[in-house]
Amino acid sequence: MRRGLVRALLWSVGCTLVVSLSVAVGWGLWAAIATLVGSGVVLVPNGWVVLRSATTDGHRMAPQLALVKFALCGLGFALLFALWPEVEAPAVFLGAMVALVALPISTALTQHRVQRQI
Repeated sequence: MRRGLVRALLWSVGCTLVVSLSVAVGWGLWAAIATLVGSGVVLVPNGWVVLRSATTDGHRMAPQLALVKFALCGLGFALLFALWPEVEAPAVFLGAMVALVALPISTALTQHRVQRQI
């Protein structure tokens, strides 16, 4: 199970890298960096939750982990905009949106693939 979740997280990182390269071509390097940072703000707490929830007692802590994940995402965005006020906000939110969409899709595809092999 943990292996599939990590694989889904890596696919999500790959999707955000592809989108960031596209943004670099269209909007420029700083917008691409902002896209990567925005996706990182979402993916890092999700990666932490993946590692924590894949333990033997992780299912018992799921509600607490979800709350901590959302708090960490909010803190990440607050720090980002406080420390880098001139960041291109649309690019940041594009990266966050791609990460938020890519993670459940890649998780579902990974689980479907594993179930097909059984």
